[in-house]
Amino acid sequence: MEDESIIAAEIIDPQTPDPSALEDTDIAENKKKLSSYTVVCVSILIAYLINYFLGKRANETLALSWASKFTLKDVIFEKNFSLLGVGEGEDSPLLLKEATNVFKFYASGRRYCHGLLATLELKSRHDLISMLFNCVVPCKDEISFEVYMNDEGMDHVVFALARKKAAKGMLKEMRDLQRFGGMVGAPGGRKWVAEELAVVSESVAGDMITDVVLDQQPARQWKV
Repeated sequence: MEDESIIAAEIIDPQTPDPSALEDTDIAENKKKLSSYTVVCVSILIAYLINYFLGKRANETLALSWASKFTLKDVIFEKNFSLLGVGEGEDSPLLLKEATNVFKFYASGRRYCHGLLATLELKSRHDLISMLFNCVVPCKDEISFEVYMNDEGMDHVVFALARKKAAKGMLKEMRDLQRFGGMVGAPGGRKWVAEELAVVSESVAGDMITDVVLDQQPARQWKV
């Protein structure tokens, strides 16, 4: 009888865990973890979308600000080219959007010149991952100019204008500058480029950088 009572006591011992209760606890914990992961993923997605639209708008604002500043009446592009923008009408857009952070500007209608192509490559402000990466490895907005001359309009020439540190690097990396060009000093008794800039060219640099070029006010604002 004693053995039977002991067995019965063991069976109804309240300290023995209930398997169904343990299963319910595991399910609740899994749901809690899943909901936490869901909140994190949704938060990241919302942050990415907000950054995308804000970054896209910021790049468009920068590109339009640049275009409006340098294409106004009596400014450098309007003075040198008769057709500005990617169309022929007065209401044609000034910029061609090639990507979210890449914009192109075209100008034509100048003697001895097919045209000019300016490419603005801005930071990927719309990409949250790129912006986080830029916090570690900074990058800058860049603009490049390509001027297409008529072959019969002028002889071939090697010319570069850059900040002094960048000019030294270009002399080491670019073969045409190494072979045909060199650092050109300021000629005596004449206007020249800003002190922080350097000219790498052949001996014709003095003929290309004339007082007319230097007197164009917007040209002094260009930083390369």
